[in-house]
Amino acid sequence: MTQVTYDPCAESPLLLWGTSWNEALQEFDWQISGTSLKDDDQLFNAVMLCLFTDKRARDDATLPGDDDDPRGWWGNYVDVDSAAGEQELGSHLWLFERVAMTDENLKGIEDAVRDALLPLVNSGMVASTSVSVEWDKPSGRVSIGVQAYSQEGEKMFDQRYARVWQQLFPNL
Repeated sequence: MTQVTYDPCAESPLLLWGTSWNEALQEFDWQISGTSLKDDDQLFNAVMLCLFTDKRARDDATLPGDDDDPRGWWGNYVDVDSAAGEQELGSHLWLFERVAMTDENLKGIEDAVRDALLPLVNSGMVASTSVSVEWDKPSGRVSIGVQAYSQEGEKMFDQRYARVWQQLFPNL
């Protein structure tokens, strides 16, 4: 169930353009509607950007693979006004690409998801979020559940990400 409400008279949220998964390029990209960026499914897209855009690794992080690339989305270095309360977008989920799945790493994934969703709360797009991370040990599959709530406590968004996780991290 994805329930997103939109008030055209309300102030626009900070994240409002539609994105889609490009299978050939294995990346997300903005969608075009005529000559403008598409702005349907704003909350869904905002959550996708928060979760599946790479946030730059902290200096003390253990990086996956053989390189020392801390990644990071270039947009975080262009126009983030921390004095106005803005935060970098993205998550550290990519740091779990090649880890052995343990209860400790599962907790790390959950923490990364919670941290990634904070900009939605801090910008006022949602009042609060709820996160669940489940690991199916026999199959080795991880699924992430995200719920977002309005100021009135009404569930505005409810989505489970299992397939996307498997596509991004097929070795887990």
